[in-house]
Amino acid sequence: MVAFVGCQSTETAEVVKIIEINENNIVVENLSNRITTITVPKIITNLIKVDKEYFVKYKHRRWGDPKIVSIEPR
Repeated sequence: MVAFVGCQSTETAEVVKIIEINENNIVVENLSNRITTITVPKIITNLIKVDKEYFVKYKHRRWGDPKIVSIEPR
């Protein structure tokens, strides 16, 4: 996991497994078993699969939900 601290937003990059896919977000579990809900564009939800691993980058602002920056199959 990579996190940049000291600004209003933090960017995280990690390998995750997709636990749940909803219309506007995905629920992921990282290798340390931490669960995170990430906001994604609706089009992405049609391209990913539950129980598959992906390398994701997402931004988390101080106030607000994490938002996907990129996602790649592992």
